[in-house]
Amino acid sequence: MCFSTLLLDARGLREDAAALAESKLVSDQSIVIAEHDKRFDPGEGVWEMRRYRKLVQGDAALSFYRRQS
Repeated sequence: MCFSTLLLDARGLREDAAALAESKLVSDQSIVIAEHDKRFDPGEGVWEMRRYRKLVQGDAALSFYRRQS
């Protein structure tokens, strides 16, 4: 079973991304969305995933990641 979209809290993103990279929950087409404070940057790349979009609204932000091709 693979999920097309996963929403994570960015505070545990590195640990969550490591577990997701080794699991079968994420496919090459999956999108991982990390919610975080706009003053906290979870990074451009996490394990096998790269950020391709960042949205900021008020004090919150969403970073969108997908696996690298």
